[in-house]
Amino acid sequence: MTAACERVIAIPELLASLVRFPSRTDLVRLARTNRTIYTNCSPLLWQSLDLLQDSSYSSRLLDSQEGLQALADNHDLVRVIAWGAEFSSHYFQALLVYLNLTPALQSIPTSALVHPDWGSMRNSAASSVAPLPPLLELERLRVRIPTIPYAKKIPGPPEIHPFDCHLHRNLWLARVNHQTLTHLDCEQLLLESPRVVRDLCRTISQLTHLRTLRLGAQPHFFIAEKREVLQAIIFSCPASLVQLSLKFRHINRTNPPLAMDPVESDWDFHQGPLVMMTAPLLRLKSLTLPSMPNAQLVAVLQLFLKRCRTVEVLKLPSLHSVVDGVSSVVTLMAELCRFTTDLLFPSTCDAQLLRLILNALPVGRLQSLYCNIVNSKTVQMRAALTRHSATLRKIELTGHHYISSSMIQAVLTSCGTLETFRATRNKNHRSADSCLTLADAVEDEWVCVRIRHLKINIMMMTVPQYLNDPSCATWTERDHSHWERLGRLYAQIGRLACLEVLDLKAIGWKGMPIGLGVDDVVRGKKAGHLAAWSGLNMLRELRGFYVWTQGDDWARIGVREADWFGSHLPALRLVMFSLLDDGEGYRMLRARRPWLKLRAGPS
Repeated sequence: MTAACERVIAIPELLASLVRFPSRTDLVRLARTNRTIYTNCSPLLWQSLDLLQDSSYSSRLLDSQEGLQALADNHDLVRVIAWGAEFSSHYFQALLVYLNLTPALQSIPTSALVHPDWGSMRNSAASSVAPLPPLLELERLRVRIPTIPYAKKIPGPPEIHPFDCHLHRNLWLARVNHQTLTHLDCEQLLLESPRVVRDLCRTISQLTHLRTLRLGAQPHFFIAEKREVLQAIIFSCPASLVQLSLKFRHINRTNPPLAMDPVESDWDFHQGPLVMMTAPLLRLKSLTLPSMPNAQLVAVLQLFLKRCRTVEVLKLPSLHSVVDGVSSVVTLMAELCRFTTDLLFPSTCDAQLLRLILNALPVGRLQSLYCNIVNSKTVQMRAALTRHSATLRKIELTGHHYISSSMIQAVLTSCGTLETFRATRNKNHRSADSCLTLADAVEDEWVCVRIRHLKINIMMMTVPQYLNDPSCATWTERDHSHWERLGRLYAQIGRLACLEVLDLKAIGWKGMPIGLGVDDVVRGKKAGHLAAWSGLNMLRELRGFYVWTQGDDWARIGVREADWFGSHLPALRLVMFSLLDDGEGYRMLRARRPWLKLRAGPS
């Protein structure tokens, strides 16, 4: 095996094609095999330098002279870098020393890097900082600006902040790598200064191979309530862009105006005017828009959607309580979202507005819907959802107030191509109002036979007598009816042969009743409808809070269930019970299937 590894690792082209698949740990272990593999694998560890995984990584690297020297020796191998201000500040100072000592690299422009108005950097070859060479082959750059507490927010008109200088230096590095950089991710930005916005836009427009751009603001900071900021960003994006994500908020405050075409005296230290590109971004497939005031929603949507006409994944801000401009929003979506396949509303979306949008989108395109819905008590909402039932493959519904049972029923009984369905309540609210009732669950046959992931809540109402009396002696007519419906529910689930992950939560009981039980024909006891799931051969995870067995018969029945699990559900790897006891059935199940993970839920 070692000889075979040596032959594979000795081929640089093959190694380069495989480098994205092994983890860093795999490469370290492989490098320890022998000297030949060590020589070929060790440089691969420098292809990605992520100092944001752990807060101690930056300080540990700065304290290690061997580590800094190794970075200098392998700088030409670094393709991906993620860092914060702690290490990057040291790097840019060390880089400046290196550039001053290397005449061959004096062609790299440093005027913007050392400009006094962007922070003071020593421009001296006699610096005590050990030099570090430039990273000229970067493909991905991720920058995190230090977080400023809200209490320390700078009052008054925004000026150039020291953290803006940190961003400026990283943007300079991005411009140096404009021929190779494909991903730029800037976290916790301070976009309150027009100078910073223009610096960012100038950089974006020069990255001709950029495919992914992600911009996020500080948790307690906002950009000014000006459309010009977003306009400058979107018109600076290069034609190569595939994914654009903007995550920041607005605030009502008077800021200095953002000059889209400033005069020469306001070119931000001789960097030149902004480069505005008006051609549509025909390669853009994923767009995430920031939250914004309702008054600006229509204008911003029109601005972005007209430039991004071929977008497939559209993530919109909060559309809750939008009163003015509802018809304009719907018209824009109908006209400019012809290619949209994935629609996401992660904040909040009024059910009425969502219904209008779904009715406006062309039939035959929508494949995925994620929505934090508000007030879905409407028959029209169900009709709008089933309008796209022939193409929807993934639906995730969460709610602040209410998700109707009929809406959940409509998804299960009309979306035949569905592969993933999750309908849950927000964790901060009660789940009783966002459940599928047992009556709705069994009224019509579920047609989502391709579904692989299912997570829903089932409303079970009061605890029936059969939980305590499996002999049926004290059952009422209501208990018998409830038992029959329960069997039909398990039969519905049992027909979903492609199911891989099942997460059911019974509202009103400790767990899904009698879910893990089989009938005892000899003694005439109804232990459950588990046998209905015999055909779920692809089921890997059984989640939710399931009753293990019944009352004082749990040990004897547990043995029968353990025996049943030994010969059914062959792909099962995880089961969550509401009760686990170290009894005979539990020990038997552990012995029959030692790889099966058993977890206990709340009792």
